[in-house]
Amino acid sequence: MLDHQPSTLHPQALELGRSDRTIPAKPVTVWAWVIYGPQPVFLGAQMVEWTDRACSLRWLTPNGEAHRAWVWRGAVEPRRPEADPGRLVTPAQRGRDMNDAAARELASRG
Repeated sequence: MLDHQPSTLHPQALELGRSDRTIPAKPVTVWAWVIYGPQPVFLGAQMVEWTDRACSLRWLTPNGEAHRAWVWRGAVEPRRPEADPGRLVTPAQRGRDMNDAAARELASRG
């Protein structure tokens, strides 16, 4: 499934010349839906640039290959920075990661 490049938004759809672009000093760790052929994949990624409509992401595949894609902003959600960026996960693993993070936060409150 991940043996080819993911789909990315067409430059015309991005309208980069019409939108302000944000490029952070450090990439933002996120969860995102990315399309590989006909298959949507939910993964951990780093958001390296964004506009009010779309985000540029980068991540590593399980075999260590670097992939990048622009996706619609609605396909991206924040992720805690201590999570492993760029790791492919299933929705079930995502739930476990979020539960673990919540448990750690509650424990730290005493």
